[in-house]
Amino acid sequence: MAFGTCKLTGTRGTFVKCHLLPKALTTPPDRSEVRVEGGDDRHPIARYDSWFDKTLVTRQGEDVFERLDTFAIAELRRHYLVWSSWGDKSKCPVESEDFNGEKGLRKVSFSDPVKMRRFCLSLLWRAAMTNLPGFSTVKISDVRMRLLTELVLSNDATPFEHFPVHLIQLITRGGWHNQTPIKQIREFEEQGEKREVGFFRFYMDGLIVHIEDEIDDPVQWRYKDVALGESKSNFVITLPYENSYQDRLITSHMLNAMSDEKHAAVVERIFANRKKG
Repeated sequence: MAFGTCKLTGTRGTFVKCHLLPKALTTPPDRSEVRVEGGDDRHPIARYDSWFDKTLVTRQGEDVFERLDTFAIAELRRHYLVWSSWGDKSKCPVESEDFNGEKGLRKVSFSDPVKMRRFCLSLLWRAAMTNLPGFSTVKISDVRMRLLTELVLSNDATPFEHFPVHLIQLITRGGWHNQTPIKQIREFEEQGEKREVGFFRFYMDGLIVHIEDEIDDPVQWRYKDVALGESKSNFVITLPYENSYQDRLITSHMLNAMSDEKHAAVVERIFANRKKG
């Protein structure tokens, strides 16, 4: 047994298993089927479950995450925002309003938008705190980690310009896969000048969460109703899976793994023994 102090709640106790992304949104339809984890030139390994860390939180900390995860999963499924809520349909059963020929918008009213924001911020907290290799690009300064912890534990999670969150939904179904979060850079134009802003990108079951690495961002002019938690109704950006960044990214990982002879041999051995045990 491991004992220590939970860095989320400050309570002492036994460390417990903590899923870094909700298990319900990262478990393959066939739970006995093996998947390959790789990317970033890492050695491919077999994976049957989502990622978890046994040294991150105590029971009290995991209870916080469990409440947020349970709420968020139910809300995401209620609004058909994740593939697993569509049944056998290949396209989202709720239409979105097209606005530029490629992307669209859906207006979604969560029962508690602030709690949904806290759930998203809790994903960032978990990813930043774990030492698992696949999460190594998610790094936050100590000052921002203290602020992030306060936002996750706060009932209002304000101000909203601290780590602004917005959602993107893939409205056509692609091949089932998981992905660890990554950090990227987005370019904006502000008062005639270009500005680069870092953000963290999370993927779960056809839903993409963007969380900007900002603590003083003017959300009002940039996001308005797209910023999660700021209003009762939020707009979710929609786009088809085909030729999306997610599609290109996963295809690239697969091609890179198979182009390396050593990695390709490992992948072949993993798929040769597809069942547990």
